[in-house]
Amino acid sequence: MTRYRVLFSGLTILAVALSAALDVNAQKATGRARMLNSSGVMAQCDSYTLSADSLGSLEISCAAAGTPTEKGVVVFETPIRFTVNKAQSASSVNIPITLLRAPTASGQVPGLLTASVTLKVMSGPCTPYGVDIPITLAVNEVRKTLPANTIVGTGAGTCGIAMLGGDTDPNPKSPATSLFPTVAIVADPSPGPSPGGTCVNTAGQSIPEPANMYTHSICIGGTNNYAFDSSANYNACTDGAKPGASSPANSVQVFPIPQTWPSNSNVQDPVGDAGIYFTSTTGVNEATYEVTLSKCKGDFQYPDTAQASYTPPGSNAVYKPCRVVWGSDMQIFLSHDAADFTHCKVTPGEQWYMNWRVVPGTCAVGTGFTCGQTFYVPRG
Repeated sequence: MTRYRVLFSGLTILAVALSAALDVNAQKATGRARMLNSSGVMAQCDSYTLSADSLGSLEISCAAAGTPTEKGVVVFETPIRFTVNKAQSASSVNIPITLLRAPTASGQVPGLLTASVTLKVMSGPCTPYGVDIPITLAVNEVRKTLPANTIVGTGAGTCGIAMLGGDTDPNPKSPATSLFPTVAIVADPSPGPSPGGTCVNTAGQSIPEPANMYTHSICIGGTNNYAFDSSANYNACTDGAKPGASSPANSVQVFPIPQTWPSNSNVQDPVGDAGIYFTSTTGVNEATYEVTLSKCKGDFQYPDTAQASYTPPGSNAVYKPCRVVWGSDMQIFLSHDAADFTHCKVTPGEQWYMNWRVVPGTCAVGTGFTCGQTFYVPRG
């Protein structure tokens, strides 16, 4: 058997393997041609033809499809940060994940072999938490959308999803240092006004839910919350949310206060002491705003009760920490401990709400804009 090697652009080309001499045209229609580098096979094909010019350039033409020779590299097509809405009536929501695969930088290959990679939920209210999820990509499969229920969100918060390597990742990363997608799961706001009867607050008052009430989720531990005088569904916890309104709506916006902080483990820390900080935002007019804390939606009466008030020892002054009325920049605080000058006492284990509205008559009409604020709930 005669072998011929030809130097070409710094690569050693195993051009032909013959059991007899080449024909006069230096061509052969059957057999296998392989292109090699120092690491081995980069590409190969069956049923080839060869041609060479006077300068020594060699061309291999494949008459048949080539054989895959590598597994490539898998990456997330899914954005590094994205948001999924969960219906308020639903117990869970599917998390969409799509993977992409490409050859390595040096891979001039005709295809990709079967390959596998492992995903794992590393943090947040997603399942299966901490369990290896093996994913297989078939021959030449370059884009894979995972089955809808591969990863499921079970509550509000932020989930981290890691790719732990596998034979498709040339540089496996540890979960502690790997960059991986995070998905913020937020409850869908009500599709319209959401009156639901009467609620009895902590002071024993019966509070009817207003007909112009709209419910949204709060993403705690960071920014990107919005409160607008609008009937639109807008608080998806993304920067630059729009009010979806061009005039005041005289609405009441209600935000259920989460009972636990987002966590990177299965340990859930209660929201026992927190501040909610408001400031102005673009695309809306400014106004005077009223914010209250209560166990009832749309409750603006509770802050005036004795149960919600605070009087310092030896003083006749009465403070009402469960309400704030101010302009764009303001704060309100809650605590599981006793009330004080600034902290509204929230009962541990109960669902409480932040109720928000524009003070009537303070949002300009006829300007093409409504009024509103952005707010955040930092931890610590």
